[in-house]
Amino acid sequence: MVNKSLNIRGNQDTAVDISIQALSFLAANEEILGQFVEQTGFSFDHIRSVANTTEFRIAMLEFLLSDESVLLTFCSNTSIDPSSIQPARDNLNAILSNEL
Repeated sequence: MVNKSLNIRGNQDTAVDISIQALSFLAANEEILGQFVEQTGFSFDHIRSVANTTEFRIAMLEFLLSDESVLLTFCSNTSIDPSSIQPARDNLNAILSNEL
């Protein structure tokens, strides 16, 4: 029998890993980072101070999900299955709910 809490923890760890890769992807792609800043309202200085927060991680994944071409570019660059981004976002939301 699979320990459900262990499985959830693994999913949350995977979600955090994906969000870290998303931050690296954004940082390496100036044009896409500019789109992210424009869409989310985060300033470059603010990104530095919130990059490790669950809220910011959710915002990055929501940004990826909002633009299919950016999503597919990210997934191609990182070898991440595009269908894993929404569950990762949902898992980060669950982490956030537990933090509140």
